[in-house]
Amino acid sequence: MHQHFSHLLVVLLLLLISSVCPFFVSPPIVTPFPSPTTLYLSSSSSTSTAYSAQAQLLLKKADLVRIGEETNFGITATKGVRREAEGIIESLVASRPKEDYSLSGCEGKWTLIYTDAPDITSLARTPTSKLGRVGQEVVKSGEDGEFEVRNVIEWLRPAWASRLPLPSRVKGWVIGSEPGSSGAGRVIQKVVTAGKDRDEKGNTVDLKSQIKGAQVYAEGESEGLPLLLQRVKENPIDLKGPLSSLPFGSFEIMYLDEGMRIIKTSNGYWACNLKDDSGSEWF
Repeated sequence: MHQHFSHLLVVLLLLLISSVCPFFVSPPIVTPFPSPTTLYLSSSSSTSTAYSAQAQLLLKKADLVRIGEETNFGITATKGVRREAEGIIESLVASRPKEDYSLSGCEGKWTLIYTDAPDITSLARTPTSKLGRVGQEVVKSGEDGEFEVRNVIEWLRPAWASRLPLPSRVKGWVIGSEPGSSGAGRVIQKVVTAGKDRDEKGNTVDLKSQIKGAQVYAEGESEGLPLLLQRVKENPIDLKGPLSSLPFGSFEIMYLDEGMRIIKTSNGYWACNLKDDSGSEWF
């Protein structure tokens, strides 16, 4: 009898504890906050409500940057990767209205992170040089709402140059220092066009069909440059326009915030850029 009574007291005590403090009997399930790596690698198509709309936007932008890094800003992208990138881009474009976009909001320096435009991706096949970075600078020119749109390309020494069967001294004269060495150089090419918003409310930019100017200059220690580029460094090419009547068409600003810009060319190709700051400027 005494034993049954003791068992009853134990049962009553457990019931009392469980009613006052449920987690004593059933510990709560703790879901750890995802690590930065998990956030970065999360799918851009995720519909989880665990993150705010702003966090989802950041994830999509991170995915687009990742694709650009993995494909050399789109040059080596497969069809499947291009579809993935286009899905992310369209999602970003749909995330905010674009009525207020204008060329004035694009002022500054921008570096290309992804494109499917063949006139850019085909530059990687240039046999005499290795394509480096591609950028653009937008500067107010002060002429009736007109801007200068400066398209910039960085050229580096091609990989095959190191394999030329030449004595090291002669090789230095012909092709310069090894890429990545302290004296290695590069060539910056700029083509300057004029751009203007089509109207006050629209987000379409017309590029005038005249090249306003072009620049080619070399950077790096003189002894690290080929003889030809040493001359270019000493005497940069700086041509003033108008130089040509090549048609440059127009582009539409599809997405714009303080750090990213997405445009669509008149031929339907995408170009996605990140804005450079004082620590990331390269031209």
